[in-house]
Amino acid sequence: MKLYPLLRFQNRFINVLKWKGVLPSFFLIACFSFPSFSQVIRPGRGKPVYGRFEDTASQKPFLFHKRNMLTLNLFDLMFTNLTFNYEFFSKSGHFGYGLALSFNAGGRPDTTGYSPFNLGSFTYERNRNFETDISYNYYPAGQKRVSPYVGVDLRSGFFNYYTYSYIGNQNTGNYIFLSNKYTGSYLNGNIHAGILFNPNEVLTFYMKGYMGLRRFNTVFPDYTYPFFSFELGIGFKF
Repeated sequence: MKLYPLLRFQNRFINVLKWKGVLPSFFLIACFSFPSFSQVIRPGRGKPVYGRFEDTASQKPFLFHKRNMLTLNLFDLMFTNLTFNYEFFSKSGHFGYGLALSFNAGGRPDTTGYSPFNLGSFTYERNRNFETDISYNYYPAGQKRVSPYVGVDLRSGFFNYYTYSYIGNQNTGNYIFLSNKYTGSYLNGNIHAGILFNPNEVLTFYMKGYMGLRRFNTVFPDYTYPFFSFELGIGFKF
């Protein structure tokens, strides 16, 4: 009878017993020794961490005490017009009542022949004599550093325009050239939306876009056209 299979079984069994003793011992040593290899972070140790923290307590909040505002329309300066707008705010700051006055500062007029169909000539801006405007604004958030608003306004003004005509036969040279200067008027109603930028309680910037209908009164039959415009200005509160 051969003993080789029995010896092999015996050797395998002894190896299993050895692993059964070694593995639990290794597991216990690993568990108890793990805290010694781990890093414990305690307050006050390690490298300092630098950060930027804003002191919000030292920042002054925007205070609404000044209920009067006077602004200058910078966009109208392109047409040599001086346009000032005064606005009075309600106590809550949610409503504003405005009055604007505008007049020409003596720029070069547009003397091209006037036509009621030439809407892109800006004749009534360049040749403006006088203009006034009343407006009503609503500020949903009140008076803050950034205050959007919507509103309506009614505007009226006067402007100069020129017409040219010929009397006679231009082919033969027997004609008279006539140049006429007239003063027209216009009336328009608008809806508008804009934003007030208030860096502090006194200084303010604004931009506004509006659209509406404008009716002209000239030597031509009265006519009404839609129009769009834009304003950009600076001012102060008091």
